[in-house]
Amino acid sequence: MAYILTKSMLVDCLFDKDSPSAAQFWLEMKLADKRGTEIWVENGGWLLGGIDDYQRRLGKEGIRPRYPGLGGGLLVGHLKKLDKDLTEDLAFSMKAICGALVLSLGVDGMWSAMRSLFREAMILTPKENRRLYGKNSVCQGWT
Repeated sequence: MAYILTKSMLVDCLFDKDSPSAAQFWLEMKLADKRGTEIWVENGGWLLGGIDDYQRRLGKEGIRPRYPGLGGGLLVGHLKKLDKDLTEDLAFSMKAICGALVLSLGVDGMWSAMRSLFREAMILTPKENRRLYGKNSVCQGWT
């Protein structure tokens, strides 16, 4: 949640724009994006099926990943979740934005507005995540 909020520039909508956690997370995100982009280039595309499968799943031609630094629900290069002090406020803010949209637009309206932000993060099944990222995945115990 914190990654998608920050990467989508929704962090500009926060009440506390000068929060130190947002700035610290931004640095972690940029480092993870750099690592993820290097992996993308080394493999000639997506780890699972290359660029063709990636484009097939998203239904767009010539697209590059929006979230290169996110893999298995973790920042690329990290073996566990970041400290809650760094992500808790950002994740809460994203949930609050989604909640406000539900109240004003309804669930279907909120999902219509936010779907594109989450689409890339949802294209892998838990089984695929476990296979690609092994123990470095938040969905390791999911069935």
